[in-house]
Amino acid sequence: MSKTVYLCGPINGRSDADCNDWRIKARSLLTDFRVLDPMRHDYRGNEDARYLEVIKNDKADIVASDALPVYFDKPSFGTAMEIYYAADQRKRVVAVNAGAEPTSPWVTGHAYSVFKSLEDGCKCLRQLLALDSHLEAFLNKISRDEFARIDFQHMVDALAMDIVTGK
Repeated sequence: MSKTVYLCGPINGRSDADCNDWRIKARSLLTDFRVLDPMRHDYRGNEDARYLEVIKNDKADIVASDALPVYFDKPSFGTAMEIYYAADQRKRVVAVNAGAEPTSPWVTGHAYSVFKSLEDGCKCLRQLLALDSHLEAFLNKISRDEFARIDFQHMVDALAMDIVTGK
């Protein structure tokens, strides 16, 4: 089963390019994942009237996701709230701070890691989700009372192959 990611980043008060360019690039780096993009709703200009809908849809997307690649170049209240909510829901959060400002301790404390480039952030996210998949498969075998032995070297080898092949 394919993992799902929610493309988290500033939208309110941002241009089309600010909102979409990094998301297009992220999609190209995460082709084998199901992607939930909040821009499919694009509430810009209607946030005041539809704020409950914005929050409801964003939370639903986060709950439906396994992980959040987060991209920002300056602070954003909405992005920070989504990071906190995702971490509270035990979702994988990998942040990319593409701006000149230092990363907030709140972002650092609620993300698995913070990177300076989208490529590095997506690579990390791919590795985390690959490891999660291997662990889920192992735990499923145990829960079905199938014989399973802990073979960490095999898991490491499989993860390394996923990294090398980009899966």
